[in-house]
Amino acid sequence: DSEDWDIFSDLSVDDSLVVSEDSCSVDGLPPLLPVRTEAARPTPGPFDGHWTLCSPVGRTQRWLHTLTIEGETVLDGEGHFCAIDHSDRGPLFFGGRLRRRGILMVRIGKT
Repeated sequence: DSEDWDIFSDLSVDDSLVVSEDSCSVDGLPPLLPVRTEAARPTPGPFDGHWTLCSPVGRTQRWLHTLTIEGETVLDGEGHFCAIDHSDRGPLFFGGRLRRRGILMVRIGKT
């Protein structure tokens, strides 16, 4: 039983991080989520950041190429808002389990 993996690189962790063009392609950065004042900003969630798809499996739809995540709120690569769901398996994003591995976010399986 094999599962598909989508691997994303966190562009917000370190401005000096260089991702080679062979491993990752960015058509443009997604729009930013509305800015909050520092006093109103909650503790960052494990997936907070600006993510870009580095390892697509097959043909990946454009909305999945970049994700901006703040808490449970996700802004996809086409400018639409969606959310991270939760189940007994952990955080889910459109049917794929989310896992964090250092500066990578992995989505395992999908609908």
